[in-house]
Amino acid sequence: MNNAQRALRGGLRAATGLIVLGAAAAGTVLVTSASLPTVRNAPLSVTASTQADAVRSIVCAGSFAELGANPRTPDAAVPTGTAAVTQVGSTDEKSELKRDVPGGTAPMVLRASGANPLGAAQTQTLDTATLRGLTATACVEPANEQWLVGGSTALGSSSTVTVGNPNTVPATVKFSLFDTAGEVASSQTVGVLVPPGAERTVALNGFAPGRDGLAVRVESTGASVTAALGLSQTEQLSPKVADIETRQLAPSTRLVIPGPTNISGEDMHGDGDGGSAGDSSGMVVRVLAPGRDGGTATVRALRPKGGAVELGTVKLKAGALGQLKVAKWPADATAVVVTSDVPVVGGVLGTASAGGFSDGGWFAPAPEVAAGTTVAVPIVADGQLVIANDGDSTATVSLGQGDGKQTSTVSVPAGAAVIARAPKNAQLISDQPVSAGVRVVKGSGIAGYPIMPGEVRARTITVFTD
Repeated sequence: MNNAQRALRGGLRAATGLIVLGAAAAGTVLVTSASLPTVRNAPLSVTASTQADAVRSIVCAGSFAELGANPRTPDAAVPTGTAAVTQVGSTDEKSELKRDVPGGTAPMVLRASGANPLGAAQTQTLDTATLRGLTATACVEPANEQWLVGGSTALGSSSTVTVGNPNTVPATVKFSLFDTAGEVASSQTVGVLVPPGAERTVALNGFAPGRDGLAVRVESTGASVTAALGLSQTEQLSPKVADIETRQLAPSTRLVIPGPTNISGEDMHGDGDGGSAGDSSGMVVRVLAPGRDGGTATVRALRPKGGAVELGTVKLKAGALGQLKVAKWPADATAVVVTSDVPVVGGVLGTASAGGFSDGGWFAPAPEVAAGTTVAVPIVADGQLVIANDGDSTATVSLGQGDGKQTSTVSVPAGAAVIARAPKNAQLISDQPVSAGVRVVKGSGIAGYPIMPGEVRARTITVFTD
């Protein structure tokens, strides 16, 4: 074979190789670009109950903590006296929180299955050389953000915030303070570390002295906490007011506050007709719009037969505490409703006097009880249950015990609030959304707290898996 033949044969082989490679490449393109049939399985779904294994924890704050009771530690809050706890519903576990300063009734943690209604509240009568007044507050679930509206750090007044951590990890808690001028400078904002299973009380007077009114936002990281506002006041060196206020959660454009009143007289029991009410003298409504926008809040009083009475309006500056002094309180009114064009938090100061003594108690907004939801109703000694219906339809409310005995029915007209008799260890269920609270008026003392329906949780969740 000569050189020309070798060259021709080599060229043919090369050409054949290129043709084969080209065909293979084309085949690859055809295979990869062709739409091949796929197999898709529907995702599996598993539905699980959130109620059966859920555990609900509520915390009772314990005895009133008096600021400066020990002259050696004037900045420490000392537990004073004995608090009586009323519980509705069974618990799976009870424990106590540790305080820096021992004494009095220890803070209590109650735990129960989320499927079982559980509620508790505490009350305490204080009558010492430095404290005089009646306190009552709800035992509440921990939260990562909550609000307290009320109190003062003006001359003769002191305000404290008591924080409980029922969890197994520490909580870092930040307090942001607001007064009538706006938010207190961030350099003065309080922060505290609360160990697991402990309670801490922080004095606000040193961080925001001389304030006639305060609102406090309590934020926690690491663990959720409970918070309560302790208040005391002296006048001409004599004790006048002592109170513990229940916290509230997210701001809302509608606040329903059952229970506040202005009342005087020696006999103030029964269905609320005893004593006299009217000229409010010291009755106050405080409202805060914590967002970026100001607005206007309208304040109304609810009566037993409906026909709300407008008490006035509050012009709101963003981040500044607004206040309304009630000029005239309707004698039969038993609740306050605040409606606003921006989300707000708020509270109402009720007053009572008898025998030459007087007292004031801050009432917090009550969470709405959804229609068809069974709620535990703890009523402390001398307490009166107030049910408010700010809706458009009459609410039929059943009050009974967990065993179904001693059930009674109460009709609450639209736009009304009534005082209802309830059995011991009561549970409440309504066919319309309502709000409820307990008012305690005893002698010259007044206090109150909202009924807490518990954190709203979905009854079931559905999990999808591929």
